[in-house]
Amino acid sequence: MKTLISRLLLKLRQRHPFLATIMMFSEYRFSQATEHFSTNGKVIDINHEYFKNLTPEQQAGVLLHTCLHCALLHPSRKKERETLKWNAASDIVVNNILDDIPSVEIPNGTAHNLNFQELSVEQVYEQLETCPASELNQLCQICVNQNNQGNYPALIQDLTQSDNSPDQLKKITTFWKRAVTQARTSSGSKHHGCGHLGLLREIGAIEEPQIDWRTHLWRFMSLTPCDFSGFDRRLIHQGLYLEELLADSLNIIMAIDTSGSVGDQELTTFMSETKAIMHAYPHIKVMLYFIDDEMVGPYILNDNTELPAATGGGGTDFHVFFEELKTQDQFMPQLCLYLTDGYADFPEQGPDIPLLWVVTPGGAETREFPFGEVARLSF
Repeated sequence: MKTLISRLLLKLRQRHPFLATIMMFSEYRFSQATEHFSTNGKVIDINHEYFKNLTPEQQAGVLLHTCLHCALLHPSRKKERETLKWNAASDIVVNNILDDIPSVEIPNGTAHNLNFQELSVEQVYEQLETCPASELNQLCQICVNQNNQGNYPALIQDLTQSDNSPDQLKKITTFWKRAVTQARTSSGSKHHGCGHLGLLREIGAIEEPQIDWRTHLWRFMSLTPCDFSGFDRRLIHQGLYLEELLADSLNIIMAIDTSGSVGDQELTTFMSETKAIMHAYPHIKVMLYFIDDEMVGPYILNDNTELPAATGGGGTDFHVFFEELKTQDQFMPQLCLYLTDGYADFPEQGPDIPLLWVVTPGGAETREFPFGEVARLSF
């Protein structure tokens, strides 16, 4: 088997140096422990009898398919999501990448749908999450072997439930992030050898740092020109050099994206984070809007205010909020927050005050935001 893998690596190196390098980091284990193949993100188990009966193109597909699941952290990114649909979403993303590689055949029995080429694994999962089990096979029907009829639950399930501890998961994540970085470096340039848009999107998802966005918010607040100045001299004798709060309140204007592309989980998280802001920073006053392609609001909030019910469900239009922002001279906002998945057209110019986008996992990529700073929620 080592000879077979070495042969595949030699074939890949010229056309796909990134993939060849990633495969060198993979730990393959051939045994009877799994019916076909599976991985927990650390070790790839492949059934020896199953594998030796495949064609060379199919063998290449199995090796690359499982390798990409590991490198793109699909087992650990699953978190609390439903296993069957996460497996299907992960298969679709990986197989859409493999679809463009010559002499590689997508593994029989794994999900494949070219209609999801523009989506990350989290976004594909959102599409599958809302469909009934009876319709799941329709979304996963484009499989490599058209003779393979039957529902997706009966097909190969290649992502196993990870039993790794949190420390082990952290080590695995660090290992694969370093492997991806090294593979990109050895490929000769940032994109050479991994230029498939789906692959680049998935790499961006695992490389993008997960920011505690409320800490990020505090950094924004401490930079506003009218709320802090120097140290509070009343506490210096205690050895505490804390910023002195000069204003009674800080005015923030906030938009919550309630468009149809924002799911119930995301919207619930947006509302929870808004509550957390109010309780963490009681001197804040918030002017809140719910926005899809229209605006509902404003609602003036403080620590003692009950949050209003979110409304929306239409399309997404960022323009309406930023036009409204130009008229808020009386409220005098010092900071703007926009909680969104980021999928909409942006206006040409941003606001004159600091702007922080708080974006859902699987939302628009950071480089797609033309102004402001971006922090990501992690569910």
